[in-house]
Amino acid sequence: MNEEDNALNNSLTFLSIFFIAIVADLFFFAQSSDIRYALLILYWLFVVRALRFQSDATFKLTLGLLGALFLFFIFDRTSLVTEKIATWIYLFLWVGVIQQWLELKKLPKKSSS
Repeated sequence: MNEEDNALNNSLTFLSIFFIAIVADLFFFAQSSDIRYALLILYWLFVVRALRFQSDATFKLTLGLLGALFLFFIFDRTSLVTEKIATWIYLFLWVGVIQQWLELKKLPKKSSS
């Protein structure tokens, strides 16, 4: 196996663990937990750093969660799952905004002359 295949396998592993953890939080835990939210946000930041994602990846994840929220509102109305999805949307919007702000701070400033 070459390095590209190894890197692809690592990235798929990181992302799979993250998505399995989100799905487990949504469907298998009856109560919300701030510690679980914090740990999964920290893990997402680790994935972002390890895979060199930009803020658009976080916003795409948020958009996917918004689509899931839409479907759950249609079929399940207001439930614990829809409330948890809404919480994840709110958290990832904040993470994406902070990521984008940090990316903008890293850009070189244009001189107006």
